[in-house]
Amino acid sequence: MSKYRVGIIAEGPTDISAIEGIVKNIFPDDVFVFNAISPTPNELSMQQKDEGFGWGGVYRVCRNLAEKLRFAEGVSGAFDCVVIHIDADVAYAQYGDIGEKDPIFDDLPCATLGDRCDKVCSSLERVLQSWVNVERHEITPCIPYICTEAWVGCWLYPEQWRDIEEVAAEDKVYKYLYELGLPKAEKDKRLMRQKGGRLIKCRKGYINAASILTKELWATVTANYKQAKLFDDRLRKVMTAEDVK
Repeated sequence: MSKYRVGIIAEGPTDISAIEGIVKNIFPDDVFVFNAISPTPNELSMQQKDEGFGWGGVYRVCRNLAEKLRFAEGVSGAFDCVVIHIDADVAYAQYGDIGEKDPIFDDLPCATLGDRCDKVCSSLERVLQSWVNVERHEITPCIPYICTEAWVGCWLYPEQWRDIEEVAAEDKVYKYLYELGLPKAEKDKRLMRQKGGRLIKCRKGYINAASILTKELWATVTANYKQAKLFDDRLRKVMTAEDVK
């Protein structure tokens, strides 16, 4: 049994819950200490964050990552793995969407609708790498196509999810998760609810989803989603590297 420290930078708290569940499932015999580098529990509690939430928050944290890691590791020790998450839909976004009127970079959007999933994600990963201001072999990109919810839905509703391919649009994924969570019996697995005419995420549902993930269910995800398999491979590689140090 090994003990690892894992730092996570993600768009939001539901992504962090999913990533923690995935990591613990891939390495069930090991012990993990997770550190939410961004957003932090305090930032979520206050609903206030200097860098902002969503992918804009990931972008700004990555631009200052050396300092963020120095502070986090100075408190409780070096990380064995640092997961940086952004959803693939960011590939179609613009820096103006996050209020960057005079961005340092000119690399978004980096894909067009109709591009292959792997091409979209590869292009976005290059963008992500350009944001990061520090070189660390422990950094592990996590780029679900089109969003984390596609993976979570696959392990939460494996039978009903057969027709949701990796190319499925985000609104289709969200709408289907909302419909699947409507029955009272599905309350604990509910990931989406409706408020004011829009769908919002149920954080408790993601925590519950992470807790029921099994090796077999994760194998279903990696068999159906290439980006999940890539993330799985990268996690195994970085953890193996830590073991042989």
